[in-house]
Amino acid sequence: MVELPYGTGSRFRCLMVLPAAAGGEALDHVVRVLTPEKVVAWSGLLGVRELELRLPRFKVEWGVADLTDALRDLGVSEAFDGRGAFLGMIDDPDVVIGSVLHKAAMEVNEEGTEAAAATAVMMMRTAIVDAVTVSLDRPFVMLVQDMRSEAVLFTAVVADPTLT
Repeated sequence: MVELPYGTGSRFRCLMVLPAAAGGEALDHVVRVLTPEKVVAWSGLLGVRELELRLPRFKVEWGVADLTDALRDLGVSEAFDGRGAFLGMIDDPDVVIGSVLHKAAMEVNEEGTEAAAATAVMMMRTAIVDAVTVSLDRPFVMLVQDMRSEAVLFTAVVADPTLT
């Protein structure tokens, strides 16, 4: 794991996790075990060391994806089922969320990291809805983290990091 703070005094940092071995299986393992608790634990083990970092420029995008089923799987159901979930905002008990669409993008280059995400919630009226050299020249995982809250803001799996 390599940490790159975003400027002096910034609360944000970039964490890059390079699997110990090359190949898709090792990358899949890191993705499977990577939890917020692991990020905190692993980053707590980081020390200061001089290194040469070879980081490719890259841009990753995800979406537009419909998160409705994922939100339902997480237990968010009342907002989709028309049981008056929005009566605090509107007098109509039949207003529900029809779908939740999400898109995220992140670009990394020599100037830094630019990331953006957008979520659209589609409402509808209905009663029923459904000194070491670390060369990141093979697949790796990149995270952007808020150091104050320890929240991971973006995660990207860079499956084909072509150095440019």
